[in-house]
Amino acid sequence: MPARLDWRCAARWCRRGALCAALAAGAAWGVVLARRAHDQRLGVAAVEEVGGSVLYDFEADGLGQPPGPVWLRSLIGDDFFCRVEIVMFWNPQTGDDDLRHLHRFSAVREVYLDRTRITDAGLRHLEHLTSLRLLAIEETAVTEEGLARLNKKITTSVMR
Repeated sequence: MPARLDWRCAARWCRRGALCAALAAGAAWGVVLARRAHDQRLGVAAVEEVGGSVLYDFEADGLGQPPGPVWLRSLIGDDFFCRVEIVMFWNPQTGDDDLRHLHRFSAVREVYLDRTRITDAGLRHLEHLTSLRLLAIEETAVTEEGLARLNKKITTSVMR
């Protein structure tokens, strides 16, 4: 005669399964966050290498330091706790290809390209920035046609 499964034993296995599933989901989310933070770090380094700079969300909001515990930020980095919101290119030699690193940022709200060598071709690197609200392009070679193409992909205000 087959042994009957005790309901307490079944409940114990069910709890263990739920705990394992929760731990696996948490680990998967941790991998996603780590990848996003790593990509953002690489993007910041690339922007700075061509003479640009970035502002993180906490800086744009006027806060003194990133959110999160200091000990944890020093261990895993600030990029886990904040997003780049503003990207500024100050180098007059900045060209279309230098914008290719913008794909590493998911929450950029403002991009400043004033007095650079950016053309309509460089605007294609901005098409994925769905959070972009302000594009400053004073003294560039960007045309109205290029802006119209960009505005078909995303809605943004332009400062000339």
